[in-house]
Amino acid sequence: MQLYQQAASSGNPGATPPPETPSVEIDVDVDNHQIEASICKSWLVSAAGRLAKQENPNGYKNVLLHMKAHMIEVNKQMAAAQLHQDQITLATGAKTEKVDKQTSGSVPAEKPKQSEKVSGASNAKTPIS
Repeated sequence: MQLYQQAASSGNPGATPPPETPSVEIDVDVDNHQIEASICKSWLVSAAGRLAKQENPNGYKNVLLHMKAHMIEVNKQMAAAQLHQDQITLATGAKTEKVDKQTSGSVPAEKPKQSEKVSGASNAKTPIS
């Protein structure tokens, strides 16, 4: 932040502020990001959170930043899960196509013989025409 302030005060137009981070960092490996984001959101919309937004905006913003950090991880997990599912679908689809190509040129199965029972309500024999 100090470097940004120095660059901004020297008139550097390309100076961009560093991303804001919460005072309590998330633990990407241990935290249950969906639950923690939900807890943060519940507090943010609660009476205490709304009061903090008015009386302690920095504290409110800190919880908001913490929630956003968890949401970023939730989105990463969802994207990874979708990618994994897409890979499975592609692998399975490719395998199915291969099987379809192998069986498409094969001889069709024989028709049931007249003496075999036909499944159905009455198990009737099919007449030969």
